[in-house]
Amino acid sequence: MTTTAKVQDFVKEQMEEAQKRFQVIEGEARKALGKIRRFNAKELKFLENPKATVNATVKQLGKKAEAASNEMKKRFDALQDQLMAFSGVATQGQIRELNKELHRLAKKVDGLIEKKAKPEARA
Repeated sequence: MTTTAKVQDFVKEQMEEAQKRFQVIEGEARKALGKIRRFNAKELKFLENPKATVNATVKQLGKKAEAASNEMKKRFDALQDQLMAFSGVATQGQIRELNKELHRLAKKVDGLIEKKAKPEARA
């Protein structure tokens, strides 16, 4: 076998291996393209600017968590009010209202006592 034939065989083998590698790469590219086609517009937008998309997602999750927290607080307060009403124990708000009413009535009583005391002082 001549040197030219050896070189040709070597080049031919290299070309065949390159073609095989190219076919493998082409197959992987087709698979990847198929997967990309299955993405919806939102997912593709994420690929364009992942940091902004993650920040927006985190912000949305934060809002949802805050809303859920507020809802749970309302439910807890309602449950607490129901428990207080059931047990017969006055809530802090009810105690404040009672204190205001007692204070108002005490002023009225003091005013009535002073009115009665004044005529006695004249006599």
